[in-house]
Amino acid sequence: MKLVVEDKDNPAFGHDVPLCHQAVEVLRIIRMITGSLPILFPSAKGWRQPMSDAALSTMYKRMAGGRYQGQMVPHGWRSSFSTIMNERAADLERDGDRMVIDMILAHVPEGVSASEWSYNRSRYRRPRTSLHQVWADLISEGLVSPYELLSRETSLKGGAAA
Repeated sequence: MKLVVEDKDNPAFGHDVPLCHQAVEVLRIIRMITGSLPILFPSAKGWRQPMSDAALSTMYKRMAGGRYQGQMVPHGWRSSFSTIMNERAADLERDGDRMVIDMILAHVPEGVSASEWSYNRSRYRRPRTSLHQVWADLISEGLVSPYELLSRETSLKGGAAA
């Protein structure tokens, strides 16, 4: 969430995110790799610091010999999600999904005033969970499970993860 520092610990600005089963699997695998480290995504420079917010951008610049540099940035996933899920909502005539898509992106939904939205404390958990799962199913179709990837990696190294 983009918030001023003073608001980051304020529960009124909370943005809980229901996780799809693919995300839970990935987090479980990461925990198997990082063990009991206090940070789930530690910096390459040291396990006591979190990964830099530029780490994913750097990955895109280096991945596949730089093939993705200038083609994709982490923030682009927000645009992709919005575009694809809004197209899906239109195709399925699910106009109510637009509000939920905006909520997932932490935007004030179109047609709702900022003051009205600030008073609405509903989290819309069930429809958000459903859309998260649909998105995860779309982007993970045909991918190898994280458990299989870990198994392959550990068999290549001839040992256990972590």
